[in-house]
Amino acid sequence: EVNFADGWRAAKMGRRDASSARTPLQAVLMADSFAQKLRPLTLERPKALLPIADAPMLDYALEWLAMAGVEEVYVFCCAHAKQIERHLEERKWSTPSFQVKTVVSTSCLSVGEALRTVDQRNVIRGDFILLSSDVVSNVNIQGALQAHKKRREADKLAIMTMVTRKVSDRHRRHRLGCHGLTMALDPEDGRLLAYQEGTASGAQAMRLYPSITQGRKCVEVCTDLLDCQINICAPEVLMLFTDNFDYQQLRRDFVCGVLSEEELGNKIYVHQLKRGYATQVQNLRTYDAVSRDIIERWTHPLVPDSNWLLSQSMLFSQKKTNGIEDTVVKMFRGNVYKAETVKVDHSAKVGPSCYIGSRSNVGAGTTIAHSVIGKNCKIGGNCHLEGCYLFENCTVGDNVTILRSLLAGNVTVHAGATVQPGCVLSFGVVIGKNHTVPSYTRLSLLQPVEPEGGSEDELEYTRKGSCATLSVGSASESDGWDEEDTGELAELKPSSAAMNAAHAAALKDPSSLKEEVEWDVSLVGQGAGWKWELPTGAEELYSIAPPPMTELEDASEEDDSVADGEEMFDLADTEGVATDGFEQSVDDLELFFRKEVTETFLRCVKEKFDQTNAVIELNALKIAEDRTFADCARYVLITILQLNLPAPSIISQQYVPLFQENPPPLTSLAEKTSFLASLKKRLEEWGPLLCRFLKSLDDQVEVLLTLEEFCGEEGVFSNGDHGKTYIPVFLLLLQLLYQQDIISEEAFLDWAREKENAEEEEKVLLNLAMPFIQWLEMAESEEEEEEDEEDEDE
Repeated sequence: EVNFADGWRAAKMGRRDASSARTPLQAVLMADSFAQKLRPLTLERPKALLPIADAPMLDYALEWLAMAGVEEVYVFCCAHAKQIERHLEERKWSTPSFQVKTVVSTSCLSVGEALRTVDQRNVIRGDFILLSSDVVSNVNIQGALQAHKKRREADKLAIMTMVTRKVSDRHRRHRLGCHGLTMALDPEDGRLLAYQEGTASGAQAMRLYPSITQGRKCVEVCTDLLDCQINICAPEVLMLFTDNFDYQQLRRDFVCGVLSEEELGNKIYVHQLKRGYATQVQNLRTYDAVSRDIIERWTHPLVPDSNWLLSQSMLFSQKKTNGIEDTVVKMFRGNVYKAETVKVDHSAKVGPSCYIGSRSNVGAGTTIAHSVIGKNCKIGGNCHLEGCYLFENCTVGDNVTILRSLLAGNVTVHAGATVQPGCVLSFGVVIGKNHTVPSYTRLSLLQPVEPEGGSEDELEYTRKGSCATLSVGSASESDGWDEEDTGELAELKPSSAAMNAAHAAALKDPSSLKEEVEWDVSLVGQGAGWKWELPTGAEELYSIAPPPMTELEDASEEDDSVADGEEMFDLADTEGVATDGFEQSVDDLELFFRKEVTETFLRCVKEKFDQTNAVIELNALKIAEDRTFADCARYVLITILQLNLPAPSIISQQYVPLFQENPPPLTSLAEKTSFLASLKKRLEEWGPLLCRFLKSLDDQVEVLLTLEEFCGEEGVFSNGDHGKTYIPVFLLLLQLLYQQDIISEEAFLDWAREKENAEEEEKVLLNLAMPFIQWLEMAESEEEEEEDEEDEDE
């Protein structure tokens, strides 16, 4: 667990030293992404205020800065500045020990112009953290701050430290939808020597000039670093932006420019994180990945059930609940989070990995998996939602299917409709009854805006006049600005006619329609909305629902820069195994780790490795993935159990023959006996390996909890793993693990005690195991009595 003690103490106490004029730790938080990858959403609401796991991105960034010990934050606002200012005021973020102030300029077109504006305001007095509001992080930044300070004391030309973390290239490209990145570093001090962004297919070849290698023993070229977009900067950084108007983008202009101007002597360093989480939400695919990571608790303590926006803050004495639903969120089995005011019909199935916000209702027979449902949403009966993100106030009728799509606030989907994977329905869009929205469609009540300059790196909003001149839905209504540059830029809002027509479609009340609107009927049916297209030409590759891996491979092959022989993590690489839904996409890190452990163990089985070689193989994987032996043992045990079942969907085709063709029926005593005899033989063979890995009582309890997930087909076992086959023999399975000395008596009893206060629906397997648990308790009691008698005799 990440330790924030130093940062919390700094924020709470202020560390004011009256004997010295200490400069407070400051931060510049960019509340404008200067990008259009999330259009049309960001035309009506700033990216910083888009919810991720039902909390605005901006709040994640501010909470992390507070935990990092920052005392003054300057939030730079450009697009939707009034919304940002209103949000900060409502949430009461600013306190005496954590001051949050805004810097507003609505004419900026890039990060460079924004930083020049900050420099002109003369608000930065020392080294500061430069952060984008779309970064979600829980890292302890103190180490990077101290290293930066130490370098600055020794060399005033050390002007910036960039924070990175290691990831695999396939994780960066396929899971996060980020471009490849190549960095050349001096391994002795972490100085950045060259920086080159790649393409969607990976990192590009880097040319190392003699000036880079001259006088150095070694140069380290890295393609496995993820730029977290967290920067520790000296005040000179702002001055350099002011002096050079060619600096527009932070990385490709400023960083590359500083590295090329060696004669000035300015130096940039790279700090590599050893632990913790930090990722920037760059596009819809990253949005999906970060949302899953939050639900899977990689971002702790910034997870829903910590109620970090609602409860007593770890940093401040007063609550920050103004404008927030004062509802506590609780966590249930399978990483399911529900607010206290949620109403879910008893016949509905929610989970695994779901969040349901306050005052939302879920109807009878509905199934929701791997989804986030915002506040005050109404989900009808017999619906199926998988991999979806619904903002606040959405309404979904009966018998609706929504797959891996995003629905913004106040969206209505009428009964019988289907929203296919990859769709984005912006604010207020309405989908007609029984209509099907094609995959990767973006809809909005705003008519399309012509892309500015054909680049993704433009504003979240648009210049006046760039909207197509149409009778309905144009940008005729816009907020005013307090700045003297009012009128240069304009936010877009749906016209009153479009809003009225959408309202009538949502209510299915033609009598309330004041003016006819020609919507894209082929996409919305009897609903409301226009189609939007982005100029990227690769919309599917960065969608909320990435395409099948075969399409990703085709895209990579078209680029000459992709590395030869690079392995891809493909969940759909088996033949004869179901590969729809989530199995076509790159799943979360835990599923990837499970796949690696499973296939490493299966290779040992197939090649008939002895136990010593198997330990070496698994130990190498443990080190590479920074895991424990117990983590490996959990999935080794499940793999042993699965060898008596059909092949799981995650494994490669070469290992399928090791498994059974069909699930065993297990209806008769003879079938159960034969099934367990086969399992006993495998456990006798590989049990010593498991015992070697399970060092402690806690490790064994974790194995039992994983076994529960497997038998319940939850979490990483929810995609056709046939785990429920073991439910009829669950009691006998536990006895077998006990007899083979894999799980100890104490571990079984601790597991049972841990489940005592769980909900009844979470105690199904415990109830099946109770005869065995009671037998163990009786044996333990008798043993204690015998020991007492022996003590008395002595």
